Amino acid sequence: MRFFLPAVFDSGEVEETYAFMREYTMKEAGREFTDRRIDSLQVRAGDAAKTISVGEWVHGAVVQCIFEGKDQYILLTTNSGKFGDPLIIDRAAVVRADCFDGFDVESAA
Repeated sequence: MRFFLPAVFDSGEVEETYAFMREYTMKEAGREFTDRRIDSLQVRAGDAAKTISVGEWVHGAVVQCIFEGKDQYILLTTNSGKFGDPLIIDRAAVVRADCFDGFDVESAA
């Protein structure tokens, strides 16, 4: 899937907005993220797996982007940032992480 941010309608602003969100979140979280741009996560939920994707509703808010850290995934939603805390998912709970087309790169977190 092609990279997008659900709340950004002007394609010329996507990269700048993403960079700002990433830097702000790294600073607030006090950790580094990989360069991979995650489209969706398959997460263990009991005996089943649940898929969480950018652009979908989770806990009453739309997932704007998913950042990959060393031990956790950070999900920014329409309620995150100045309006609330991001959702944090431990890496051990993630069965699979899929990237946007062209962004499945290896980098240390």
